[in-house]
Parts: sequence; C-alpha cells; structure tokens
Amino acid sequence: MKHTKKLLAALLAALMVFGLTSCGSVGKWIAKTDSIEVPVGAYLLNEGMYYQYSVYYVSDSSKSPLKQEIKVDDNTTQTGAEWVQSNAMTAVKNMVAVLSECRKLNITLTDDEAAAIKENVDTTWDSNSATYEKIGIAKSSVRFIYEFNKLNEKLFDAKYGPNGSSAVKDSELKSYFEEKYTSVEYFTVSLKGSDGKALSDDEQAKIKTELEKLGDQYSSGTSFDDVTAAYNKAHSDATVTANSRIAIASNVFSTDVVKAIDDCKEGKATVVSTSNYMYLIAKHKIADETADYLKENATTLRHELKDSDYKAELEEAAKALTITENDAAVKKYSARWIEKNIK
Repeated sequence: MKHTKKLLAALLAALMVFGLTSCGSVGKWIAKTDSIEVPVGAYLLNEGMYYQYSVYYVSDSSKSPLKQEIKVDDNTTQTGAEWVQSNAMTAVKNMVAVLSECRKLNITLTDDEAAAIKENVDTTWDSNSATYEKIGIAKSSVRFIYEFNKLNEKLFDAKYGPNGSSAVKDSELKSYFEEKYTSVEYFTVSLKGSDGKALSDDEQAKIKTELEKLGDQYSSGTSFDDVTAAYNKAHSDATVTANSRIAIASNVFSTDVVKAIDDCKEGKATVVSTSNYMYLIAKHKIADETADYLKENATTLRHELKDSDYKAELEEAAKALTITENDAAVKKYSARWIEKNIK
C-alpha cells in the first residue's frame, strides 16, 4: 500500500494494458465480502507488478520467471507463477481489509475529497474513455481506484499520522532520519578518455591526487561550490556539475560509494572510484538538514518507518474477514496470461 499516488498512476496505466475490469463470463469482481467488492483490474495490476518484481528473485532473470523457484522463507519455495498470483491475491485481500477498516473507523471521503475525485475521474474518462470502453473498463472502476487510494491514505494517517492511534512521534522521525539518511554534495570525473577507453593507472592516479587536494580544501572550510569552480577552471574542456543528495545512501549509490560515505566524517570530503567514474564527495552534518527535511517529507518518513507494520496489520485484518475469491477470474487471468500481455 506504499506511495499511493504512484500506485494510482501505475494502476491506471496497467488498466490501459490489461483492461477487462468489467468483462466476460468471469464477472467484474476478483474478491468480495457481503458489502465490499474489488474489481478484477486491481488484481491484474498486482499480478503485473509482482511479475515484474519476480525477475529479481529468480536465478536467471533472462528467462521467464514463472517456472523458476522463488524462496519465500527458510523452509518454503514457490514457482514464480505461484509467487506472482499468491502475492497479487494477498494485495487484493489487503484492499478489502482497508475498506473494511475504514468502515469500522468511520473513515469516509469528505465532500471536497469526493468532488476532487469526481473531477479527476471525469478528466481521466474524458481523455481515455474510448480506449477504456474498447477494452471493457467501466468508469466505475476508475472511480474505485481513486476512492480506494484516498481511503488507504486516510487509514494510514488515522493509525500513524500526527493524531493517529499509534502516532509516529516527531522524535522518532528525527532519530530515523538522522540515523538512516546522509547529506552529500558531489561531482564525478569520467575515467574514460574521448575514445571511450579506460584511462591508464597513471592518469587515474593524477585525477585522484587532484580531487584529494580539492577535498582537503573543502575539509578546511572552502565551500563545495568554490571547490567545483576550482576544478572547472582547471579543466575548461571537461567541466563537472555539483550534485546534492539528502537520501538513504544505499538507495542512490553503489556499494563502494556507500562505504566511502559511511566512512567519511561529517564536514569532511572523500574520493572514491567506481569502474567508470571517480567521485569527490562532501559529507554534510545531517542534523543541520533535519528541521527543513521533516517539514516537507514527514509523511514519506512515516511510510518508511511503518509501511511494514501497516501491511502486516492489514494481512491480519484480512484473515479475520470472510472473503470470497472469484476462482474463475483467478484461473483465467493466470500469471502466464499476465506474462503474455505485458510483453
């Protein structure tokens, strides 16, 4: 249930590809309770996403993952096909759980939210209705997706938001941010010549010596902008651009670069090489970034902290519900069907 806006965009894109949310002999729904139905399109989206994820869990990503084994836990494996469909159905049941929990907690859409959703649905439908109708997508399915994502967002906030039942404290966000995130500025120098061939060891050693001197200047108080300008002044034929990142380093950089950042002290600079580039990296004090970052990104950090817990809670809630699966639709829209239709 992570990143609901991105999920919505992906779902609508997937529906364009997969379609069939209101089609044929198998019916319109994929899972339901007495009062809640999830359309087939939601299942197809999740199958598509998990199919794409599956290639990262099999031994040979160049081949179809569907017959290959995927490790579920220390004692269990599944074929790729089983893994895709199992995860897709779990996600659908979690959707049912979200809608059920919202009813229990009386979480509904406000008039303004409903109006905004209607406007978005109308805009989407006006732009794409011909395509949607051609492949059997009802306007109600598009509306379901928008409404679900908003309710999911509100349920998460009701649990973990500032006033939630299990609110994530500002002190927790601060600790998490300062422990997991780094703030760096850097530029890269290519280790290949104009002919595309790797520079010699001597040439690379000269670059390293030059960057280390510039790094010492930064560590002694020179701004990174001035360090970058000094490099560009000496290399007008091969200028570089300074970049800045506030991020979890392992989400952005390669292993060697991450290690160099971890080993570098705040307020200092370091030089590290990869196969193609040499980096000059300045590491800032992350605590200096906390206040501004949390103002803009508190919700993102809450998700990073609590998405796993949220998912586990939804799975438990789903188990407590009597959910009927549409076996005919599951059989028809197999992982093999997904593979054929997304390639």
